[in-house]
Amino acid sequence: MPLIDLDVDDDGLRALYRNAAVVAVPSSAEGFGLVAVEAQACGSPVLASNASALPEATGGAALLLDPFDVDAWARAIRQLFDDPAAAGELRARGIARFVGANRILPALRTLELLREIAHAGP
Repeated sequence: MPLIDLDVDDDGLRALYRNAAVVAVPSSAEGFGLVAVEAQACGSPVLASNASALPEATGGAALLLDPFDVDAWARAIRQLFDDPAAAGELRARGIARFVGANRILPALRTLELLREIAHAGP
């Protein structure tokens, strides 16, 4: 049973991201990196694994760490709590990735690809 049971809608999730001191995504097998991307778009400083899709998904705007180096994660989290300038830099880099971005374009490209696959047949 989870320690805290939250039923959060989209507005609530954005508020959580906007107010987070840090969002850590230590996944070693991330498929798309949506948590990291959503957090960046909302202005959270992001720590992410240097594995799987996360380096590409975070676009150079996150601090990347070995997903199995617990000490490095602890140091990075502590650094962001202790150094507001470092956290602010990650916040700014994350937000900058999405300023003026067409948010619907990735969905349209995905739909286009799915149509191509569906029409290709066996």
